[in-house]
Amino acid sequence: YQRRVRDSPMFRIVVCLFLSLFLSFVSCGLSSHQYEDGEEVTLFVNRVGPHRNPQETYSYHSLPFCANPKHIESKSEGLGEALLGYELVKGPFLIQFKQQVKPTVTCSKVLTDKNAHDLAYAIKNHYWYQYFLDDLPMWGMVGEIQYQGEVHYPVYKIFTHQKFEISYNGNQIIHVNLTARTLR
Repeated sequence: YQRRVRDSPMFRIVVCLFLSLFLSFVSCGLSSHQYEDGEEVTLFVNRVGPHRNPQETYSYHSLPFCANPKHIESKSEGLGEALLGYELVKGPFLIQFKQQVKPTVTCSKVLTDKNAHDLAYAIKNHYWYQYFLDDLPMWGMVGEIQYQGEVHYPVYKIFTHQKFEISYNGNQIIHVNLTARTLR
């Protein structure tokens, strides 16, 4: 009986319909990850958290990072992103495929006492942040503590400069790297 069911035309039709429905559902909403020269590639900011406890994460904008209001745009999450707790929001950086960018000021910000305290806490606890470019992750540190003088007075340095290195093959991005540093 089992062999007859598997060999029947109706069984084959049902299996083909199921597979085509499943495959169309799986590919629905995925970007092609292929770009034309000069096309904008969206960088998404995700979350921040202490290096010593990667399970403890917060929204990227819980720290007083610069955010351009016209860039506050969320990415619709897939099931995997939702299960991992991602909060992908469009970042304030303009990145174009295969285009060199000269160093530019993304924003400037005057910190309040609370902002300075929040950043000092993040630096003291070795907080990192996460970006995604073409679904490829990048991580950077918020800053570092440098000790100065004979009494080793702590000076909190915020990494204010970010360098993106993007490798490509043809019309696809294959590798991304972020270097965060301060020039002072």
